[in-house]
Amino acid sequence: MMMMKMKKKKKMMMKMMMMMMMMMMMMMMMMMMMMMMMMMMMMMMMMMMMMMMMMMMMMMMMMMKKKKKKKKKMMMMMMMMMMTTMMMMMMMMMMMMMMMMMMKKKKKKKKKKKKMMMMMMMMMMMMMMMMMMMMMMMMSFF
Repeated sequence: MMMMKMKKKKKMMMKMMMMMMMMMMMMMMMMMMMMMMMMMMMMMMMMMMMMMMMMMMMMMMMMMKKKKKKKKKMMMMMMMMMMTTMMMMMMMMMMMMMMMMMMKKKKKKKKKKKKMMMMMMMMMMMMMMMMMMMMMMMMSFF
């Protein structure tokens, strides 16, 4: 019996390790990409996202260990988490793009600044709304 338990644990550990490795690889790739583009901010964001993902995975694994019955719910949760992370990523990307645009246009015209700011604000609002929706959905699962 004990042996069986151990084996299961080992398997879980292996899975975890694999996940971690994958995440690390992803991180490395992102880093490389960002280096090429020379966007330190973006890199930071990516790092944050990856970390978040890792945390989620860990949490998921832990939960799976404990409760076998609520697998469906867990899956749903996982999906939600992924969605939120994706949303965050999108948000960051948008922000960066806007920033880049701002930087580029700074030299020539000053009038467009306000418009850009407005756009950014709008984007932020949209993302926030989406996040809220996600949260609500997540809450409804419990």
